[in-house]
Formats: sequence, C-alpha cells, structure tokens
Amino acid sequence: GWRGKTPPEMRADAPAGYTVFHDFRPPNRPGGGVAVICRGGLQGTSVSLSTARTCWQCLVVKATGRGGRLNLAAVYRPPTSSSYGISVGQFCAELDETLAELLELPGVPLVCGDFNCPGSGASLVDPHLVDLIEARNLVQRVDVPTHALGNTLDLVLHLDGALPLTTAPSATDVGFSDHFLVRVGVHIARPKVETCTYIYRNLKSCNRKKFVELIACSDVC
Repeated sequence: GWRGKTPPEMRADAPAGYTVFHDFRPPNRPGGGVAVICRGGLQGTSVSLSTARTCWQCLVVKATGRGGRLNLAAVYRPPTSSSYGISVGQFCAELDETLAELLELPGVPLVCGDFNCPGSGASLVDPHLVDLIEARNLVQRVDVPTHALGNTLDLVLHLDGALPLTTAPSATDVGFSDHFLVRVGVHIARPKVETCTYIYRNLKSCNRKKFVELIACSDVC
C-alpha cells in the first residue's frame, strides 16, 4: 500500500474539507499508486474507464462546480527499465485508446502525471508521445525539467484552446523526491446558461370594477 498503509488508512490523509481518490497498485508491485485530492465543494466523483491498461495507471475524477465539469486524469507509467515496465510504443498505443474514451466524456479534460517518457537532445518528450499528443489535438504545457537528472517526465495535457491557464507551469524541488512538484493554475469557463423571456400580466393588481366596465363597453360583448 501507499507508504506502507492500507487503503482504509489512506482515506484519512486528505485535509479537512477535501476528498482523496486512489488507484492502488497490485500487491506484487512496489509503491502506492496514484491519488487525486479534490476539494469538497467541487463534488468530486471517480469515473471508471473500460479501456485496458498494462502495468500503468490512470485515475479519472470528475470535478463539478459552478464553472462546469473538469475530467482530471492522473497518469503514472513506470520507467521502461522497470521490471514491470512496458515500451513507450505499447504505452502510447494503450494511452491512445484511453484518451479516446476520456475525450468522449462531457466536460473539459485535463491529463497530468508521471509519464516517464523523456526525449533526447532538444526534445523534452519522447517523439512517440509527442505524435500522439498532437494527433489527439492536445497541448503539453510543461516546458521545464521535472526530474533531478534534468528530464521532463511529469506532464500536463489539455485540449488545444479548451482550458486557459491562469498561471504558467512551474517545477519546484521539494527536497525529498527525485521528481519536482509541478504546479499550474487553470480556468474552467462557466457554461453559458440558456434563458427564456416571458411576458405576462399581473392579475393580482387588476382593478375588477374597471375591468368589468371595459368589457361592457367592448364590441366583443
């Protein structure tokens, strides 16, 4: 379990007023898995995807507020060098199917996490993943190293033009991990509300005597 804890104990790790969602790893694999911590006012709910994933994780939580619905997908892919890792090509093929299902959901998608797909030279991300991101009309916003060795492993993806950023991505060395803390602010546009206009008479303010006189003088009678 995560940090040696069992799943019920982990539920207490969320701060007051927040809810934590987990995708725990199988017992035969080290580490705890992925988690999403959601503020209570956002009405967070986990979403199950039917697409298959081999040795990597994707936890989807929909957060609904006055600004609309956000489908947050937290991804973790073990390094290829890991004993239970898969190739970048296989990962991208499975991720493509997962994205296809995620993008069909109502709301705005936001995909983030540790992809472990470093590029080489001037490329921050592996070309296979870059091609997939572009094919799905997504934008990768992290343009700084997120690992102690100078690689960009932790990414933030969203549909092109669909999720304006309020703050640019930043990476901070927290001192107790080889990965940096990546922070970014996003803005979810409030959906336009359809309105209907009605015209009516206030019958409560009607002068009954005057109304009877008008009817009596009318050509209708």
